[in-house]
Amino acid sequence: MVARYHWNRNDERISRLELNTYELRSKIVNHPIYRDITNIEQARGFMGVHVFAVWDFMSILKALQNRLTCVTVPWRPIGDGLSRRLINEIVLVEESDEYEEDFLSHFELYLLAMRQAGADTRPIESFLRLVEDGDVVRALNGTGVPAPAARFVRTTWAAIEGGSSHELAAAFAFGRENLIPAMFEQVLDGPFDLALFRDYLDRHVEVDAEEHTPMAVQMVIELCGDDPRRWAQAEAAVNRSLAGRLALWDDVHALLTAGLVTADPVGSR
Repeated sequence: MVARYHWNRNDERISRLELNTYELRSKIVNHPIYRDITNIEQARGFMGVHVFAVWDFMSILKALQNRLTCVTVPWRPIGDGLSRRLINEIVLVEESDEYEEDFLSHFELYLLAMRQAGADTRPIESFLRLVEDGDVVRALNGTGVPAPAARFVRTTWAAIEGGSSHELAAAFAFGRENLIPAMFEQVLDGPFDLALFRDYLDRHVEVDAEEHTPMAVQMVIELCGDDPRRWAQAEAAVNRSLAGRLALWDDVHALLTAGLVTADPVGSR
């Protein structure tokens, strides 16, 4: 079923977008942060920041679902059927994936992995409690969120609040889904053995590379259509998204190498 969503890999518009965003993507994929996470303390520190990017991913995804489908009552048909199908299939797995005879979101799996690793989940849990009122900026300012994570989420939130659907879809496809396998495959090569963390990484590499990237790219094609202006806006949105990710990695890497982003097991505090 997924095969019919695979975009035409000779699509000149996609090829042009990938070419014009290649430089930033290459810097992210080849970033030294992956090889420099060398011990469990650094892994804990990395997870404590990266979990906000995992939440951020889910927020982009749900923002797209809100725009491309009807999630209110009374129900009414919105947009085109293919875009609805694509976003709903991605949401199904990301929000309620099957794991060990249970169902949970990839964000919840990441939290389980953090707890298994002894990483500090208090900042993200406090953030989630505050964000229930819908004020993300206030929540970022009031919960001890790591500064690199707060900057990254603010960039994404600005795109969610101010970007068009095709811009958001492009940022999701090429700044998230298409990027994640290349990043996570390198983290999997790390020297530490954290079973749940590896399960999370393995699952993302599998579904993003084989299923969700083709779906997300097809969604961009559907939303941009034959409008050159939309394609130009999509490209700019991807570059902004990639720049945000690169800044996040630069910030976290600088802190890790300085020994400033580490975390003792929560039970020891």
